[in-house]
Amino acid sequence: MKTKKSTLAFLGFSFFVLIWILYSQPSPEEKISEDKEALALLFGGSSRESKGTFERTKKQQSLYDTEFWKEGVKDQAVGEETPSDEEEPEILEKVSEGNPINPQTGLPYTDEQMEAFDRLRQKFPNNSLIPRRMTPEEKKVEEDYKRRMLEIQSKVSIRSATAQEIEEYYQYQKKPIEDRIELLKYVLQELQDELTEEMIKQYQEVLRMNEQQLKNLEEQKKILLRTAM
Repeated sequence: MKTKKSTLAFLGFSFFVLIWILYSQPSPEEKISEDKEALALLFGGSSRESKGTFERTKKQQSLYDTEFWKEGVKDQAVGEETPSDEEEPEILEKVSEGNPINPQTGLPYTDEQMEAFDRLRQKFPNNSLIPRRMTPEEKKVEEDYKRRMLEIQSKVSIRSATAQEIEEYYQYQKKPIEDRIELLKYVLQELQDELTEEMIKQYQEVLRMNEQQLKNLEEQKKILLRTAM
């Protein structure tokens, strides 16, 4: 009798735990809503003004004006930050040491913004465009890699790069474009309600341009590999 009561009690408790787990999990709509703030900020919007929507600021009317759309190796010293033309906003939220710099403002992302990026990274774990905190060791590895890519870029420009270097260089160039396409497709598929008709057309056009750019890079690589050392 006691065994039967214990079994019933255990089953009842298990059922309660199962119901609690199911109802405590965020719904698909809630998860998508959590992504909006990070994506709006990443695409050059202002989380301070739009609070997670894809509205443009007055100074940033075009989707093409932001750092998000730039890719690949630049002729810029490693570790050098590009100054922002926008006025520096006052940071009221908490900012921890080591938070990466927002290229739109020249100021570090806030802890709240980094939490939004961390949630977005759970959906896109290998996306290199989502800002993340890095240890000094990780930063050094990244800077060394960028420095190597700049050296290979110089060799590619004078046709002295090896086949392996060409492959490595073009993979480096293609990676941010592939990651950008991944995020663009997600926005167009899941978050269209957050966009005006004009913005949807802009995102579709940018997606088309990036897909074409990938094809162009692949063609460039094939041409260079024919005459590689």
